[in-house]
Amino acid sequence: MSRYMRVAAITAASALLTMGGIATANATTVVPGTSAANPIVVKSLTDVPQGAVQDKVSTFETDAKCDTTKSWVLPGSDAVTHPEGQYLRVIPGQDAVTHQEWNIEGRGRTYTPAVEEASHQEFKYERTVDVFKTQYQFAKYTQTKSRTYCEGTQAGPDLWWNWSPNNSTGPQDYTPAFPDDERGTWQGPHENGGPTEDTYGTFQAGGGNSPFFHRDHGTPGTDGSWGDWSSYGPWTIWTPMTHVTWENSDAPLGEPAFHAQWKDGDTGYYRVWQARATGETREVANGTKTETTGWLLGPPEGDGWMQVDERKVITTAASPEVYGPWSDWTRINKAPYLTQPVPPANTSTHEYRVTDPVTVTDIEPVPEYIEYYVVNAEPSRNSEDASWVTQSPGESWTLFNERVVTDTAAVAPVFYAWSDNAKCAAVDDATNPVTPAVVHTGEPPVALAHTGSDTWRPVGIGMALLLAGTALVMAGRKKGVTT
Repeated sequence: MSRYMRVAAITAASALLTMGGIATANATTVVPGTSAANPIVVKSLTDVPQGAVQDKVSTFETDAKCDTTKSWVLPGSDAVTHPEGQYLRVIPGQDAVTHQEWNIEGRGRTYTPAVEEASHQEFKYERTVDVFKTQYQFAKYTQTKSRTYCEGTQAGPDLWWNWSPNNSTGPQDYTPAFPDDERGTWQGPHENGGPTEDTYGTFQAGGGNSPFFHRDHGTPGTDGSWGDWSSYGPWTIWTPMTHVTWENSDAPLGEPAFHAQWKDGDTGYYRVWQARATGETREVANGTKTETTGWLLGPPEGDGWMQVDERKVITTAASPEVYGPWSDWTRINKAPYLTQPVPPANTSTHEYRVTDPVTVTDIEPVPEYIEYYVVNAEPSRNSEDASWVTQSPGESWTLFNERVVTDTAAVAPVFYAWSDNAKCAAVDDATNPVTPAVVHTGEPPVALAHTGSDTWRPVGIGMALLLAGTALVMAGRKKGVTT
């Protein structure tokens, strides 16, 4: 190998080593044993743990003996997991239940129809008529009063009584009472005579046990006389009729005058007379007069009437038809209509209209909401309360969140490798160096470290080039090639 070749090889190896070092400084540190590309290198086959399975073999086969590499994997185990989910369901809301209601309103106004004039003619009438007056027949009337004569009476005798005591023993020391006294009895009456005839009342006369007497005056006599006059009897027409006249008034003429007086037995009579109306009348002419009627619709009954005046009397004045103001609109139906009604027909005095429908809520609306499944409890409206469960709680529930829960953590496989580190013999022919044949079984050589992202670390490649370059240099030296 020429000097320039050795220098170039060393330079290239150094550059690659430097690049590998820079890249290694920036790469992530990988723990050995995590992959076949990054195994745990054991120094002895006895260091391979029991249960590891040999899976790969790498060998450098050259004319000289090269190193042999073996690899194993200690199988890991998958994680034991189960899925869990959280469930919700939508509780549908309920629309409001409503209905519409209509009303009919009406209003009215007064109407006064037109009135035609109503009138008639009235008249006054006059006539000249004879005047008559009434005369009353008078004749002589009489009326009589009477009185009765009362005869006189004779005077009665004095009466006297004598006292008879119940106890006649001894002189009497009291004056008995008249007409009754319980101590004795008055005997009598006796007429005229007796003791002390001019003494009246109760008195004592003479001696003895009981010399008491009592005397009263006799009744006096009366003279005869006429009684009072009675009232006059009724007026009676004198027969035959006399003093007959016709007068313009029926009032009696003058004052009653004496007519006669007489006595019949004990009765006396007194009679007066007067000219009085008999009740008979007659009509006699008394000139003429003008008669005038009031306002009449036509001539009155009778003859001789002449119209003297006329007038028009309006009993009802003419007036046009009049409509009053409309009243306020008011509802005319008692209960609202549930379907749109047809109002009554309008007239000149009444109008009707259907009001706009009013929506009446029978049942208030209920809004939709979401509730979340909670184990062993009532559903909650708070999503944070939702339980993690392994199966659906029912057809009405919907999965809205899920996760995988690890029951047993996974055990990663561990990779091991061993090399006998045998080096190939140096090649004498420097001009035809032998390139070692690398047999790869599916994994990168153990001299190459794997970063865990399927890229080889440059440090491994640089180291390989550096070793190759060194080998070239050593080969050149053996052949005496100076540099």
